[in-house]
Amino acid sequence: SRGVQLFHGGTLKVLDGLTLAGFNPSHPVFKKLYTWLLGQQLEDGYYPRAAGRDTNGDPLVTVRALEVIHRVEATRPG
Repeated sequence: SRGVQLFHGGTLKVLDGLTLAGFNPSHPVFKKLYTWLLGQQLEDGYYPRAAGRDTNGDPLVTVRALEVIHRVEATRPG
């Protein structure tokens, strides 16, 4: 189902927009989504195109996820 493809068109897209709007893990809903994103990284460091379904990493999804992670981590103090 389309709901399974959370990276391709869902959660990652939402997190991308939220980080651009200035949200960070201090917001509880953002923190929940961000924690989930971090948990989806595959053992080889890549992120899958469809979370929970793909076992192979997708380079383009990985770059996008790392951009989001970088924006979030750059806002952390100290």
